[in-house]
Amino acid sequence: MMNKTYMMKKLALLPIVFLALFSVAHATADCEIYIQEAHSKISPPYPNYFGAGEEYYNAAECYKRLEKFQEANSAYLNAARYYEKAAEYIVEGGDHLQKGGSYERAAESYLAVGEYSKAIKSYEEAKLVYSQGGYAAKAQNIETILEELQEREEYATAIELTRESIIGLISLITLFISILFLALIAAANLTKEKERSFTVPDEPKTKEEPVKTPQREATPRERVIKKLREKYAPKE
Repeated sequence: MMNKTYMMKKLALLPIVFLALFSVAHATADCEIYIQEAHSKISPPYPNYFGAGEEYYNAAECYKRLEKFQEANSAYLNAARYYEKAAEYIVEGGDHLQKGGSYERAAESYLAVGEYSKAIKSYEEAKLVYSQGGYAAKAQNIETILEELQEREEYATAIELTRESIIGLISLITLFISILFLALIAAANLTKEKERSFTVPDEPKTKEEPVKTPQREATPRERVIKKLREKYAPKE
């Protein structure tokens, strides 16, 4: 009975799961529509680079909402590229407002992916164009943004340098410990070799002299018998 109830609950969840998957797929398709629109806007003979940048930017925002950050970052960078092309497409002395706005949008796209150096460069271009066109308020606004960005970039650079210094210090400590460990192993092995090669010299062996047993003095009887043997013994 319990297994049946459990299975019924699982089956009841299936429509919810299916709906969630369908929603994600539908949302992803919406993001891809922006990409397709961007491709259509750069088609010859009259490419609209600013419009393509806008479509890529919208696609990036769409992917970001879906937490597809890799696709979002790629779309942001494409948006920045087309905004810059749009600015470069406008001839010198042309529409300063549109040219400056294109550089400004490129900077915003770079900021979205943390490309501070490129963002600062685009903002500086926008400030220059606004100044040349007489848009002092916009140029001043860009100047304020640049000051904040430069402080942020300096802070990020300091953090990166500190991180690299810490990593370098850890690497040096690790190397020192490794060398010390190897030196200790080598010293231990050398000590063992010395112990093996060191032998106690054997004590010189003394030549054993045969033990001389004292001869017993012959008795008078034994002396007489010896003389008789010497006298009557057959000579060869």
